[in-house]
Amino acid sequence: MFKRGQAEAVGLLVLVILLLLAGFLYLRFSLRDSGKDYASVRESIAVHGLLRSLLQLEVGGERFEELIAACYYDAGQCPALRQRVLGIFPAVLEGGQEYRFVLKGEDHTLLEEGQCQQGIVSRIPFTLEGVVYEGILTLCRRA
Repeated sequence: MFKRGQAEAVGLLVLVILLLLAGFLYLRFSLRDSGKDYASVRESIAVHGLLRSLLQLEVGGERFEELIAACYYDAGQCPALRQRVLGIFPAVLEGGQEYRFVLKGEDHTLLEEGQCQQGIVSRIPFTLEGVVYEGILTLCRRA
């Protein structure tokens, strides 16, 4: 009768060890996949930072915001804004990465450049001279 109790205790111990091993394996594999989530968060933060930097950019004493306001009030000034955008993104993005940059004023789209349709999107609303604008930057993931 004493040996039967020992056999039950050993069986229970083996069961507990198997459950612990299964728990550790589950944790190991579930934590391994979460690194992908962090990469997506990092990419999103990088896109937002790039858009914020662009909107605060100043080159040769001329602020990017001034180009935006000039384009809003005079469509003849929009080519200068477009040229600035076309000069910035290829220099900043890695290896021909696709992008789409849209700049909207209150009542119309001022600028739309790039081919990226789906990717990581950042939107920043801002106000200049009483006009509400929105900058939207989409970066496609590299293949």
